[in-house]
Amino acid sequence: MSKYVLPKLLYAYNALEPYISEQIMTLHHSKHHQLYVNNLNAAVISQASADLVSSIQGFKDAFTTVLLGIKGSGWGWLLTTSKDQDIVPAGKKPLLGIDMWEHAYYLQYLNDKKEYVNGIWNIINWSVVEKRFGAIWES
Repeated sequence: MSKYVLPKLLYAYNALEPYISEQIMTLHHSKHHQLYVNNLNAAVISQASADLVSSIQGFKDAFTTVLLGIKGSGWGWLLTTSKDQDIVPAGKKPLLGIDMWEHAYYLQYLNDKKEYVNGIWNIINWSVVEKRFGAIWES
């Protein structure tokens, strides 16, 4: 993902004097316009988070189905990839990992993987997932 950046002016801040002062241009470009760009980036992250939260039950249901479909041992991952990039190992950015190896649940849940996965949803630190998503957005 790309974040929005403040475009560089094609001219110096003082190029519009005496009609518009260097001080006004500096203030408007480096402060006001920069604030708009910063707020836009924050809004994009916020909207992506809101979209995820608004459909969290659908996500949980779909991800639970994937986790329970793992045959044998393994991991379930929530990932993001760069724009226009195929999902290849080098391009994956982990947001959340769920350990589905038997040692992660067997002593407590025996062979009831569904009960284990249902319990996992209660302890996921979504703030950390959101920070990881934000860090990927910022890069």
